Amino acid sequence: MPALALPRLARPLARALACSVATALLTVGANAVGTPAQAASPTAGCTAPARPFKPTRAAIPRVVSGSRAVVKVKRTRSGAIGTPPISARGKKVYGWDPETRAGDRSNIVIMDAHTWPDGSALGNALLKRLHSGAVIRLTRGKGHLACYRVTKRTSYPRSKVPMAKIYSGEGRLAIIVCSGKRISAANWTRRTVWFATLIETA
Repeated sequence: MPALALPRLARPLARALACSVATALLTVGANAVGTPAQAASPTAGCTAPARPFKPTRAAIPRVVSGSRAVVKVKRTRSGAIGTPPISARGKKVYGWDPETRAGDRSNIVIMDAHTWPDGSALGNALLKRLHSGAVIRLTRGKGHLACYRVTKRTSYPRSKVPMAKIYSGEGRLAIIVCSGKRISAANWTRRTVWFATLIETA
């Protein structure tokens, strides 16, 4: 889909939303798959990290099975955040704006995921199961963990997304996916956004 550029702001922010179309399978489940601690409590081990980091994995216990890779997506010349690859692997991963960092108390980390018309992509699973109260765990190896609790889920018409208002804040995370009705390839009528707040201590 064409990228939607944001106004220039003081801090690095995401500039666009992502969608794509293709076919393949993505297995999702209502229960988390991971360490016993994660299975017992989505907030196990969640304390604010000592410093921001570049995430490589994301898990949402009890919403999406297991964890998913987080891939850096290249910005366009207009400053728009890109999308994960359009492939069998790309439909299972999160895109991440590399100008943002997980665990950053002074900024917002931006992620996105593909929504596909056959319902098989990661974005489809989020639309079906991700609601307020869920915990999003971002990691990099075993030494970095930042947890966010979803506080709000909202949907906007594609042409009326309040970009500057949405993509600002401190100690927050936003995940954006296409939603609503698919009009044509990579063209959906709405955007769904989840906001989450950094968990300082479990």
